[in-house]
Amino acid sequence: MICFGMAFAASRMEFTRQLEWRTLDWRTEFRALFQPPVDPRLAVVLFEDSTDGIVAWPPDRAWHGNFNEMISLSHPAVVAWDVIFDASREGDGDARMGLGTQAAVARGTQVVVGASTVNDRPGTLPGPDGPTEPLTQIEGDASLIDGTTLPPSRFPRCVS
Repeated sequence: MICFGMAFAASRMEFTRQLEWRTLDWRTEFRALFQPPVDPRLAVVLFEDSTDGIVAWPPDRAWHGNFNEMISLSHPAVVAWDVIFDASREGDGDARMGLGTQAAVARGTQVVVGASTVNDRPGTLPGPDGPTEPLTQIEGDASLIDGTTLPPSRFPRCVS
């Protein structure tokens, strides 16, 4: 019990957290040395830590529509979003996201955004239906999609 108590206390120290984060970086870099190279046809665009200093967080959905339209100029086959659009918004951001996405689709780019509707959240009203298609084949419990407590291996997966 003493060892567990000391380990718990050490885990709460800022120095220990910084050391853990640094060693996590090192372990990731080391593991990458043994992985096959990434397919050069794939590109990942990430929000960096500094993004919230440039873009109000969470960003207005119009930003995502503008991005879809801009990135479609380079003719990608697919743009897939791994972002939670969880806040209702004032203004025309949703409509502008739809317009930017439609422009991308018109250029031949498929845009994929996962969606989940939860009816028991008070204070949120569903928006107008857009050009979406429901995920019809889900393996597992779809109610877990909004959860964050399970490891990713336990989340449902979509099959085609």
